[in-house]
Amino acid sequence: MSQLPADVDAFGGIVPNPLGPNVSQEQYKRRRGAESKYFDKSQTAEMDALIPELLQFLRSPRTNEEFAEWTEGKATILLSRPTFLSAITPVADGTRTVKHAQHKIHRFFYHRKPKQTRTGTSSTSSSSTSSSSALSPAATTSSSTSSTSTTSTFAEDEALRIVRLARRSKLLLEGEYKARDHFIASNAELIQEKIKELKSTSTVNGKALENIAISKLWNDADKALYESMANDFAANVSGNQESFPWLLHTMLTDIVKTNLLGDVALKLNLAFRDAQSDLKTYTVRVAYNATSRSTVEFVPKHQDEEESSWAIEADGLLPRHVETPLVKIMTNGAGVPMWPSIDLENTTPRQLKGVVEMYLKAVWILERKGPRHSSRYLSR
Repeated sequence: MSQLPADVDAFGGIVPNPLGPNVSQEQYKRRRGAESKYFDKSQTAEMDALIPELLQFLRSPRTNEEFAEWTEGKATILLSRPTFLSAITPVADGTRTVKHAQHKIHRFFYHRKPKQTRTGTSSTSSSSTSSSSALSPAATTSSSTSSTSTTSTFAEDEALRIVRLARRSKLLLEGEYKARDHFIASNAELIQEKIKELKSTSTVNGKALENIAISKLWNDADKALYESMANDFAANVSGNQESFPWLLHTMLTDIVKTNLLGDVALKLNLAFRDAQSDLKTYTVRVAYNATSRSTVEFVPKHQDEEESSWAIEADGLLPRHVETPLVKIMTNGAGVPMWPSIDLENTTPRQLKGVVEMYLKAVWILERKGPRHSSRYLSR
């Protein structure tokens, strides 16, 4: 069986054989012949002109539903053009309906997808950047590798990913740090398995069944572990700063994809000051085309200038955290360290931690080496 080499088409450039490397010339010709019976050359040329956009769309993994939405949007646009009038003109056998033409257009694009993408995976359009390092949701927090699982397996994996994201978003955006919430966020697969187990014997379903499954699992969980996770999450400001732009991007993308806002483009600037007083800036960009029902990736024309301007503005707004001792540990006449007087209302947890460390170290030196060494440490 001879293999079909990569095509060089009118849309410019070499494109991988859309039917895969193991398709013969004869099979490929039959496929193209079947399509040409429905679409004439001018119609095929217009669809071919959309292949670069298709390949760009598939640079991020997509679900079958997302791909169907994309082809439906393109079919709506194409069938509104005079060129495609013959594709929906009724004929004797009644096949040339709008619905039938939409299906044919969907198949046209489907057979031009790279073979490894046909089972589908999911992602959000990459639209976030950082002045320190590019923040791409698809690159930093979700896998962009090709899926080799079945569609049903993928659907389950995608559902679990969405559950995790929703739980994480709730924890971060609503500020809830309860141990039970962390248990739910960390055990999405286990919860789904429990739901399946209970479904055959339970008289309820949906959210009620999910709550029952969670309650049963939570009763047997190591609650101390999740209490610790809740405390760590609340104190992990740097981790929350890193996650927030991506969560914001995902949330906004989900909102615009409802089509309730129609055509819309959003651009939000964010800036954080980390524990070392370094400035981190991000830009979250989301755009949606209501006609094609698809998100649109875009980069501002003057991106570098805009990011630099925002960094300067944010640097002036956010205070710097200069690490200077809050107080000085004094000693009494015997050289014993004395706990200082501290205004807790105006003291940050980080500053208080530094004072405690200084005091305990002075006490440790006193016990190990005597008052003289303790006083020498405190005089530094």
